[in-house]
Amino acid sequence: MLYLGVILIVVGVLLFVLTSQIVTFRISCLIRYPDRYRLKVTMEIMKIPVWKRTFDLEENMDMFHVSGNLKTNRRLIRSIVNRMVIRDVRWETGIGLGDAAVTGMATGIVWTLKEMEMAILNSVTTFQNKPEIIVQPNYVGEGFYSTFTCHITVKIPVLLKLIKVRRNWRKGRKGGW
Repeated sequence: MLYLGVILIVVGVLLFVLTSQIVTFRISCLIRYPDRYRLKVTMEIMKIPVWKRTFDLEENMDMFHVSGNLKTNRRLIRSIVNRMVIRDVRWETGIGLGDAAVTGMATGIVWTLKEMEMAILNSVTTFQNKPEIIVQPNYVGEGFYSTFTCHITVKIPVLLKLIKVRRNWRKGRKGGW
């Protein structure tokens, strides 16, 4: 009987520690026109990678399909996003349009759009440190690439809410993600 009590106390302490632990997602997205579109996601618990997955975005564009259930899950999604902490944000974009004047104007537009997106994201969630935003103009060549990398930190109960949202999306449309 004493052993059962000790086991229950140990299990209770372990459950408390696990539910209060922080889960970190390392997200890396590479878009290079016209050849590569990839999204890499790594989940870490206590800095130990426990899950890795790479998505080829050309083949999995239906993963980003927004269904009608987004409206019904809006409050749940907002509560998840408000509890996320984003750190180590690095967003690098290179753009070249062949003509230096047009490339300069496009670079300014890209800077403006990126700063606006970061301001919107900062109003919804918390940045642990200042995002690193880089725009590299290529005045003589043509091409486009964009790389986005960040760490998103959430607690396990918030992660369980995220799983609930995913399950609701699967119910709302065939195939799910």
